[in-house]
Amino acid sequence: LALRHPERVEKLVVIAPPLGGKAQVPISPEMMVLLGQPDLQLEIGERMRRTYAKIAAPGYFESHPEDGERLAEYARYRPQSQEAYRRQLQAVMTHDVGGQLERIHAPTLVVQGELDPLVAPANAQYLAQHIPGARLLLYPNTGHLVHVERAEELNRDVLAFLESEEGA
Repeated sequence: LALRHPERVEKLVVIAPPLGGKAQVPISPEMMVLLGQPDLQLEIGERMRRTYAKIAAPGYFESHPEDGERLAEYARYRPQSQEAYRRQLQAVMTHDVGGQLERIHAPTLVVQGELDPLVAPANAQYLAQHIPGARLLLYPNTGHLVHVERAEELNRDVLAFLESEEGA
């Protein structure tokens, strides 16, 4: 959207962004196995709980079991079809904006967990370096699920960015 219709984007926030293309630090083979071969024999809530535990910061769900249960309940309530999951994975794997980042001129906040095992933090750093004026917010001791692991801080930081005079 920021590239195709820049006039519609006042400010941009990207969270744990896969970069795509040659500049991307690729997903590890272990994560590709996890993503590419979900255990369909498991009940959907338990499958999501196990997957999320592997992409969050180490030990996060052991110390926050209520978050794991909330995500499992949501997966049961709104299960994603396998076809939709495959399309999402394919989009992440083939999307490539690396050579167009300098065309984004909206004030941009790039958010990343420093321990993200799924999307390497170097991808967020690359985005922040190549989008003119972008800021990088790197949360310590945080994995891929920034919106869960750092919900309060993320909401506060994103609202502060959106309400700031930056780019006004």
